[in-house]
Amino acid sequence: MSEHEHVEKHMASLGDAELLAVVEGPSGEYEPFALEIARAELARRRISPGDLPRLREQAATEANAAAPPSASQAAAAYVEHYFTPILAVTEAAETSESFQMTPEQRGVATRGTRVAGAILIVNALLSILDLAFSKAPAAGSNPIAGVIVDAFVGWALLSGQPKGRYIGIARITLGALVWGLMAAMQRNFYGMGAQLVFSTALALLIAGNPGMPRFALASVMAGACLLLASVGVIAEATTADWYLRDAVAARKDNELSDRWLVRPDLDAHVLIIGEELGGEVSQPRFERALADDAKARLADFKMFEREALPGGGVLHYSGKAQALSLEYYRATFADGNRAFQVIAFATPEHFAKARTDLSSIVRSFQPRCATTSK
Repeated sequence: MSEHEHVEKHMASLGDAELLAVVEGPSGEYEPFALEIARAELARRRISPGDLPRLREQAATEANAAAPPSASQAAAAYVEHYFTPILAVTEAAETSESFQMTPEQRGVATRGTRVAGAILIVNALLSILDLAFSKAPAAGSNPIAGVIVDAFVGWALLSGQPKGRYIGIARITLGALVWGLMAAMQRNFYGMGAQLVFSTALALLIAGNPGMPRFALASVMAGACLLLASVGVIAEATTADWYLRDAVAARKDNELSDRWLVRPDLDAHVLIIGEELGGEVSQPRFERALADDAKARLADFKMFEREALPGGGVLHYSGKAQALSLEYYRATFADGNRAFQVIAFATPEHFAKARTDLSSIVRSFQPRCATTSK
């Protein structure tokens, strides 16, 4: 079959609307000889001029159906594929007897508010898992209260409570201001950014009745935050390893360091310093000198306690170094003309979680077993 015969057969197989679209379509889309064949086929069919508007509308509809999906359609497909668990919670809530809505509630609830409710409940569950795997609660906050608030607000939004939207807005505002401010004060800018993104996502879902582009954007933002939180929970459950830093890299940060241990998941550190001095070292004087040094170096210095250890003592204090809040165990050991320090430190939040490890490391130090390079 020649090319001309193939085109004739193809044009004859087209419907009236498709054939009209070929003839009236953009120039250059078909070869001139193909357009002549299409015009001849259209004339052969003797289509009434009165049918042309209907055929043009039909052709436009068919072209739109065959076109690539728009941005909003692609976003809808993305949400349906990647956020099926959250949407399943929403659909289950809509059909559950516990969440049957009155007509008044249906007027308040939207898909956005219900998905926001599901997200908050998932966030509460992740917080419970984080608490279960943490060695100690975070300092300066009440995580149990956060879990209760998220669970309650999530239920209110899912069940379409008349004041659920207002409760959700209050949760968003307090979350962004209180927890965001706490993270900023601890110089935890990652945590502050994540809190602001999470709060913004919830606001986009709760405000009004979001269209698909806004719904998709908010779902992606909230989903990313939940994914990062899940990674954090997994790390909390599986990672608790201490690593010995390279000696050269450690001495770039502190030229006196002999050993420097770090626990990356909590950014907790233990630094060991050994020195040989010209004469006998007095343990009480050594301890007082280091306490005075810490008080002079740190802003907002606060001494919690001093405790005697076999062969030495340990200071427990906190303060700010370059505006970063830190908490310390600083053990001191005097052994003849040798003096040792074991300095354990982290932010107050991470110090609380690593307290057991830090205390064990500090108390296990034995001056007589130590080697010094100073």
